Amino acid sequence: MSPATLPRAVDGGAADVDVSDISRSRVSRGTLQEIGSLIKSFGRVGALDRCWQYWNELRQTGTPPPAHILTIMVSALANNGQVGAAMDLLRSLEGDANPAVRASVNEVHYSRLLTALIRGDRFDEALALLSEWRQRQTGHGEGPQQGATRVLFHTILDALARMESYEQAEWVVGHMGREGVPPSHLSYTILLRACEGRGDGGKALRLLQDMYDRHIDPDSEVYEAVVSALAGSPVDLTQDLTETAMGIVADMEERHVPVTAAILIPLLKVFARCRKLLRGVEVCEDLADAYGMAPSTTLYQHAIRAAFDQGSTDTPDLLLKRMHARGVLLSQAVYDTLVDGYARNKRFEEGISTIREAFGLPQGGTGSAALGGHEGVSDKSLLQFIAQMIVERGDGAVDGLLHELRHYAGVVVDGGALDRCVQRAREAATAKAAEDELTPLSTLVSANGHGGQTAAGGSGRGPFSRSLGADAASRARQLVTALRSEPSVQGAGGAQKIRVGVLGASGYTGAELVRLLLNHPIVDIQLLTASQRSAGQTLGAVYPQFDYVSQAADLPRLMALEEASELGEGGVDVSSLDAVFCALPHAKTQEFVKVLPASVKVIDLSADFRLMDTDTYEQWYGKPHAAPDLQATAVYGLPELHRTKVEGARICANPGCYPTPAQLALCPLLSHESGPLIDADSIIIDAKSGVTGAGRAPKQNTLFCEVADGMHAYGVAAHRHAPEIEQGLSEAAGRPVVVNFTPHLVPLSRGIFETMYVKMRDGVTAETLKQTLADKYAPEPFVHVLEGAKSVPETRHVRGSNVVAMNVFADRISGRAIITAVMDNLCKGASGQAVQNFNIMFGLPETTALSGQLPLFP
Repeated sequence: MSPATLPRAVDGGAADVDVSDISRSRVSRGTLQEIGSLIKSFGRVGALDRCWQYWNELRQTGTPPPAHILTIMVSALANNGQVGAAMDLLRSLEGDANPAVRASVNEVHYSRLLTALIRGDRFDEALALLSEWRQRQTGHGEGPQQGATRVLFHTILDALARMESYEQAEWVVGHMGREGVPPSHLSYTILLRACEGRGDGGKALRLLQDMYDRHIDPDSEVYEAVVSALAGSPVDLTQDLTETAMGIVADMEERHVPVTAAILIPLLKVFARCRKLLRGVEVCEDLADAYGMAPSTTLYQHAIRAAFDQGSTDTPDLLLKRMHARGVLLSQAVYDTLVDGYARNKRFEEGISTIREAFGLPQGGTGSAALGGHEGVSDKSLLQFIAQMIVERGDGAVDGLLHELRHYAGVVVDGGALDRCVQRAREAATAKAAEDELTPLSTLVSANGHGGQTAAGGSGRGPFSRSLGADAASRARQLVTALRSEPSVQGAGGAQKIRVGVLGASGYTGAELVRLLLNHPIVDIQLLTASQRSAGQTLGAVYPQFDYVSQAADLPRLMALEEASELGEGGVDVSSLDAVFCALPHAKTQEFVKVLPASVKVIDLSADFRLMDTDTYEQWYGKPHAAPDLQATAVYGLPELHRTKVEGARICANPGCYPTPAQLALCPLLSHESGPLIDADSIIIDAKSGVTGAGRAPKQNTLFCEVADGMHAYGVAAHRHAPEIEQGLSEAAGRPVVVNFTPHLVPLSRGIFETMYVKMRDGVTAETLKQTLADKYAPEPFVHVLEGAKSVPETRHVRGSNVVAMNVFADRISGRAIITAVMDNLCKGASGQAVQNFNIMFGLPETTALSGQLPLFP
């Protein structure tokens, strides 16, 4: 094939790509993407001759091979058993006379080879390759970089752990020290996760002690892995695993490592394995209270499942009462766990009674399934429960059960659905009477072409516990098919709402909150506060757009904050709310939150709880912190970086607008597993904001004539978002970081545009930075790293949405890169992010009320 054409697809049936006009010294970005895609595609089907063909065509142009295409080529060779050829390729490039070609080879390419060698049980060759790489680096006069070397050691560790070659993995940890690359926190984390996977608590404890001996400080993730490994260990590992687990928690407290929500579930599992379930729940609740976390629905769901697994049908009822007493919302998952558990234990009447009481199902007639925090109880689960009752009890018991079952008619299933269910279940019960055994439901569903899932969409652990004969199995399959096809009928009242208040609803961020919350399916806005000037009015009187939508018709009138605090006549009992959004001026939230009961969750959009150090707060805001005890329990709510902490938070400090894109773009580069990819001491952030960022209160510098047709810097060297940015970057880097940060006001209503200038670590390219960010945010719904090298994010493309868009560019100055990021300052920079945090805190899908907010362009 001529170098002038490249086929678009492996099958050769698509049109070719014309590359006849390619310069001998430069290949366009689009063509490079085509070449990379082709090499990857042919590599997957083992067509290595075609991979070499396109690689050689690229090399013939004289263009230095981009690092990411070299990674694709090396992976294609290694994955097809051609490790030697891949090694020869890297050696030839490293020996090239062109420095740009030599620079295209980095530790990522060697990591792919190391992984392939370990998978091929060629451990000694992997170590020899690593040694050779270090020698070649020294031979080039560069010296082996400790961070890069550690990355390669970690590649070997990870591959060994995945192959369960634990003795070799532990030897590698010791070998790292002998090679002058001391094992790091990540080295042990890899091994501990392996121990967690195979339930080796004893090994995990020894590794933890080794970390202590080496003076490596464990973090919350390490302790969580150790406790998880204990949870999967044999009960006779020690005299009492619960004592060991609590000893680990005590170590965390002694070493000032925060106890997070992530460790509670594995801790509960340890107690459950030792038959101390209720004690475990109490311990988790106590820890949650001590660290200002709210026990999640998931914690109680695990406890309920463990109780059923142990054959206890009394404990779930006790757990449900504890959930109710602590104000923990019930969920569809809890409902399904109850249905499955009572069915497996064949405690049908008890199950009906408990489920009805817990979920507020009425004793008869019609009504709503008051399922806290969700849109309603799934009728599929309930229909299966009813059908299983009838099948298990036999045809003679059907008439006696119908009266009890009719109580559900019109609640979550209509009468017609119930009648059809009973008729089919009667047939299955008749078939069952002629058989001794019943087939597991998962088998029946699989035989009917639905994979391994239950008819309710569960995990395959259905309520049927015995096996059917051929005729009965056929009837049961018909029943399952019918139940899967029944239409979903919700109760008239829908789901139980989460009662919220918006404090400061007359400001820009407050109004934006209301706009978003009106589209939230389970939020009931009970309280809106405003300034004295707007108190007593409707929100539509302050913002006329709210008069144009029917959802806003039932909004409460605006109330002065003082009235809400005093609960005067006509006021709202704030203690009855589930959550409050505080869009108040700085220092107001601290005073208000102090008098709130602990049952009310707080999402604070002001700066009152953002700075973890109260002395720093006083320095920048000019007054002492009014609630330092609450500050100690507050969580900084940047979901993409602190999601686990937000899950268990009672007070969530919503990040500022400027710090949000700055931290999202820079933190992953400072906390990279191989060490910081950028120099933490030379970061420059040039930020620009629309005028709504200055608030709605009239000020001279935000008047139209002051803003239009121009732009100006403000808060130069003194903006209050600087310490917030530095706090986040310092945490990521593991040491103090100071940045040059200058904000500007531009003539836009909405929008943030930030340009960040960074110096890269030796051997790091702009492509490496971009790939790191792309990998980090690939699963995130609201952060997008643009693909094209020339794609510059624009504020108009994110206006009105909860999206942050960013890209990375190589600077013309060698060793430097430019990162640009945009977002809507009122949405992701304030109110949208607050709703995102609210969803996480209440165990809801993170995108609820946000995914439909498409950017407003044009």
